[in-house]
Amino acid sequence: MAEPDHPSALPGETLLLEYRVKSTLGADGFGITYLAYDTVLNKSVAIKEYFPFGLVVRAPDGSVIPASDAEANYQKGLAQFLVEARALARFTHPNIVAVDRCFEANGTAYMLREYEKGESLAERFASARLSESTLKAILAPLLDGLEAVHEAGVLHRDIKPTSIFVRDDGSPVLLDFGTARLASRAAIQDIIPVLTPGYAPIEHYIRSGHQGPWSDIYSLAGVLFWAVTGQHPSDSLSRLRMDNVPKMLGAARAHYSATFLSAIQWGLGVEENYRPRSVAQWRRSVVHGVPAHAADSRAVEARPDATRKYVWIALGVLIFYLFVAGADIVKQRAEHQRIVKLTQKSSRPSLPNAGADAGSPQQTVPGPGGLTREEMAHNLPHLAAKFSEIDTDHSGRVTTEELQAYWRRTSPVPKK
Repeated sequence: MAEPDHPSALPGETLLLEYRVKSTLGADGFGITYLAYDTVLNKSVAIKEYFPFGLVVRAPDGSVIPASDAEANYQKGLAQFLVEARALARFTHPNIVAVDRCFEANGTAYMLREYEKGESLAERFASARLSESTLKAILAPLLDGLEAVHEAGVLHRDIKPTSIFVRDDGSPVLLDFGTARLASRAAIQDIIPVLTPGYAPIEHYIRSGHQGPWSDIYSLAGVLFWAVTGQHPSDSLSRLRMDNVPKMLGAARAHYSATFLSAIQWGLGVEENYRPRSVAQWRRSVVHGVPAHAADSRAVEARPDATRKYVWIALGVLIFYLFVAGADIVKQRAEHQRIVKLTQKSSRPSLPNAGADAGSPQQTVPGPGGLTREEMAHNLPHLAAKFSEIDTDHSGRVTTEELQAYWRRTSPVPKK
């Protein structure tokens, strides 16, 4: 299903080899997916572009340019993207997205798959309560496909309701493997992780976290939680302090069996050691109804000492992110200069130094009346989602004063 074009997406009619871009299908933290037309075979295809948001910008000529301090991570991610595309091309499972081709262009890489008609699980069932039998009918083939992928040493790492596609014939397929990581490769530790709060297990927040099939199981259990409760699960870090998952699943017992809900809770174990270790193990419980405690003796309440261990880990993660947020202030200054040069080439207005301290001289200022939403999305994509919050007078334009006020409100470190 086509979506409005993303501000960083290639424009329609762009030609990638023999494929003509028609529209944007979607975007995630690591890439943009396009609907394109194969001018040789005369058919529609889907093409995913490696575009790690936060590490790159789009140049006026369509090429992808990494930030100077992100070059190494970008190249590692690019190489991994190609490795994963070739690995996925070996799969022919009907419930795993099939990659037909990969190629490099515009300073980045692309993977091509067949375009299939249907909707994501989130779109198809946004307002409907699915029965337990329907959920199991969708889940079972997905588990079969995910098990085959795991056996090849590949993890998905970003399963969520929008990454499960339901074809027009009702069969499900797992998409968005462009953010996958080979489980056996240490390169994962050097690439900025993609996190979807609520669906990312705690080990995704920690560079030394032990990731494996249990990590994808957590995310898929989160999808089931969303389906039975109608709400996204709380992020795994906040669940260390207060976990509302058992209470919310308990409230769903009027519609679902206790065994099914217990299996979901097992898959959503905060500590990875208390989750199913494999798809086969979880399948026995969540699909075939074997009680979780019978499927694995570890499927009980985590010991207090394990919980305390993760509280310390969470505290360490918090300190790390505060340090990174402070470093971003310095990074944004350099990023601003790069964006200004690029936007000047495309005759777009100059931007304010969003990373400067309050009261410091501004190198450039917004155009007359401030920046529009479109200009903000094009030139400051990392702030585009906050447009309405920054535009405090609701004028439809963001002024320098409003940007400074926003920076003072959200800065992670005190101003001088």
